[in-house]
Amino acid sequence: MTSTHEVQSFSPQSPIQRMPGPFTACNTQGLLSLPDEILLEIFNSLPGLPIPSARKKEEIQAHGHRRPTLEALSQTCRALRRVSLPFLWERIEVFSGMQTAKGPLPPVMEYRGLLSRGRLHARELLRQLEVVTIREPAFADFVRIIDVCIPEDSIETVLRELARCMTLMPNLHTIQICFMSSHTFFMKKRSMINTVFKPYTYPQIKIACVHSQASGLLAQCPNMKAFHPMKSAWRMISLNSVDCLKSILENSPAVETLGLLPVRVPRIIGSDLFEQFISIASRFRNLRDIHFGLDAFPTKSDMKLLWKIPNLHVIRITFGKIYQLTEQEVEEWTEEMRIAIHEDPDFAVGKDKELIVSTMSDQF
Repeated sequence: MTSTHEVQSFSPQSPIQRMPGPFTACNTQGLLSLPDEILLEIFNSLPGLPIPSARKKEEIQAHGHRRPTLEALSQTCRALRRVSLPFLWERIEVFSGMQTAKGPLPPVMEYRGLLSRGRLHARELLRQLEVVTIREPAFADFVRIIDVCIPEDSIETVLRELARCMTLMPNLHTIQICFMSSHTFFMKKRSMINTVFKPYTYPQIKIACVHSQASGLLAQCPNMKAFHPMKSAWRMISLNSVDCLKSILENSPAVETLGLLPVRVPRIIGSDLFEQFISIASRFRNLRDIHFGLDAFPTKSDMKLLWKIPNLHVIRITFGKIYQLTEQEVEEWTEEMRIAIHEDPDFAVGKDKELIVSTMSDQF
């Protein structure tokens, strides 16, 4: 008879012997046995998302599975949670079609006229902000990008909380804020939108993709390096773009990238409008890349002024369709300009500059 204190012996084939004892570590084999450094490399191989800009929303939505995948991994075990959380919370993002605990957020077009649908976007954004600033304030260090759509019916409440929370994110470098509202409503709320950011400063922000009428936010980003107006803002009149550019020059003179700046209906407002843009742009000491959206062909004199901007390397021009510019006309103008750039001595000062021309099917 074996004593109750005597340890029984088991054969190597015994299934009991292969089970972990009370002091045996679990997950000693396979993926979870890897050190954090290797796990980080594995997570780094996940398909990356593009940095937000006015034309990147579709690309971001195409990677909608990324966030749910990271959320699932973070709830698997401590090892994967520790590694996946920085990837999960590097973005605060809310957009139509995004998967949430209550289902996908409705499309923007479906939202119009249905304010309850818009509230789902607001609730999801407020939930994420609460997680990284109240429930788990350490997560605020993970946030690098904010990419959100703000509905019309919750614009003031959400913006005030967003403005406050952004100050708590020291590594935040890029913001893209889309307003789900009509142009008329936005203009009515413009004063509030610009005032809500005034108490704060965001020196950490380097890239801003927002409505160009949100100059109050841009004014609080003194170290901004790149500004991209949101697509919804391209339809505004050009004089507002001039005011926006002046505000950026005053508050963020170190900007290196500007685009896409709409210059609308120059034949009606005045032929010197494009010159105003160029004059302001020439005062940015570090400007490297500028992008204009034009409805008419600039003259050689206008282009020569652009060519004289000292540090400018890339000049992008996108032509709209408001004056029914044909592809052939654009090609002919482009070829004419390329010949002038190579042969006209007035362009010699900018030999290192590159001209990139494109067309857009929709109007600005």
